[in-house]
Order: sequence, then C-alpha cells, then structure tokens
Amino acid sequence: MPRPSLTSTRRCEASSRVFAPPSRCWKLRPIYHQSDEAIRGHVFCSFLALTLKAELERRLKGAEAACEWAQVLRGLEGLQEVELTYQGRRFLLRSQLNGEASAALRAVGTAAPPVLREVSASAA
Repeated sequence: MPRPSLTSTRRCEASSRVFAPPSRCWKLRPIYHQSDEAIRGHVFCSFLALTLKAELERRLKGAEAACEWAQVLRGLEGLQEVELTYQGRRFLLRSQLNGEASAALRAVGTAAPPVLREVSASAA
C-alpha cells in the first residue's frame, strides 16, 4: 500500500497534467475583461472545460479506447447536423462519425443520433 505522501504526490502529478500548458490543438489568445463578473465567468468556464476534459479522458481510458485527445477533438468538431426539406417534409442529416468521436460518445454512454431522421411538425 502506498504511503500517504506518495499518494498525495501522485494526485498532484495527475492534477498538474490536467492544468499543464495547453497542447498544440488548442488555440489561445489574450482575453481582456471589462468586469469582475466576466473574469469569474471566464475562470468558471475554463475550469468546467478542464474538468470535462479530464472526465472524458478518464472514461476513454476506462473503456480502453486508445484515442489521442487531438483526434477526439477533430472528430467531435467534425460532427455536424443540417436541416433539409424534401417533398414538403423536414429532415435532419448528421455527418458521419470517425472512430475517435464514436469512441468518445460510447465512453460517456451517449448514442449518436441517427444519420437521417424526420423532424415532426410539432418539433418546429
């Protein structure tokens, strides 16, 4: 059984990996806020994004999905849905999922919507 100090050190190392300098797939720029509320909101959203990233990575590892984070992001960013009308009926058409995006959805227990589905009149 690891000593408490060793366990704390491992947790600290895991935390530092989450908050490590951003990978090359992130686009960063300076942000200038006009109010304290905007700063608090930005910090909250940044923390939430990092928390969700860490949880998704944990679930991908638990599902034994060997995906690189940049590939998962590209796959999820490529996921699109368009609305079209054909013969007076409305449909939603979803783009194809790549393997990494599909693995990410499976890891969190979410099914991808069907590639093509009709939108009912009540949903409009």
